[in-house]
Amino acid sequence: MNNSKLLLVDDEPLNLKLYDKMLKDFQFQVFTASNGQECLE
Repeated sequence: MNNSKLLLVDDEPLNLKLYDKMLKDFQFQVFTASNGQECLE
């Protein structure tokens, strides 16, 4: 079981959905942000 956490940052919502789905299949805990400011928060 992989309990690694990832933060994905991209301004394209479709990219975030795609990578989120792919990485969850490998049991990563995925967090997303749509820009740099949201990432820092």
